[in-house]
Order: sequence, then structure tokens, then C-alpha cells
Amino acid sequence: MMYDVVISEIAEVDIDGIHIYISEEHCSPKAADALLDKFEHCILDLRQMPNRYSLVAHDRLARKGIRSVPVKNYIIFYYADEQAKTVTITRVMYGKRDWANLLQ
Repeated sequence: MMYDVVISEIAEVDIDGIHIYISEEHCSPKAADALLDKFEHCILDLRQMPNRYSLVAHDRLARKGIRSVPVKNYIIFYYADEQAKTVTITRVMYGKRDWANLLQ
């Protein structure tokens, strides 16, 4: 059975910010677009078997069921609701950020 995917408002802001940063600060709109394509592919791929990725290596967040999947230098954070058959993307962050303190 396929899961529905929901992207949180803050995750949308994260993705938009990443796109703008790469496109404008690095003067590389093509690279920014290619990264967005990778994000989209990965997010849509979570519709099948979302629990195949590990819980994050942080006790408090792992107890909340937060999982992560790396995409290039970024990490997509999400959780799956088995009863509702939904995957919620909570954040998308640069991998070297202090994500454990930024995630709620």
C-alpha cells in the first residue's frame, strides 16, 4: 500500500531556502534545480516502505519516530504514521548543521 506524503510548512521553507541559496549565492540555478529534483524523487520514493531508513541517532527524536534520508549534502527528516498511512516531511537541512537542536 502506498503512503500519502505531506510536506510541512517549515520543510517547504527549508527547500525554498536551499534552492535560493544555491541558485543565487552559488550562481548555479541548474545545480539548484537538479537538487530539487533529487529531493522530489527521494520524497516521493518514501511513499513505499518509508520505514526502510533508520531512526535518527538522537534518543529524544528517535522516540518520536523521526527518520532521516541523506540527499547530497542535505538530510530529509520525516516520520511515518502507520495507521494513517502518511509520511510527513518535517525538515530538510544541510547535513553539517546542528540538526538535533533545531528539530523539535
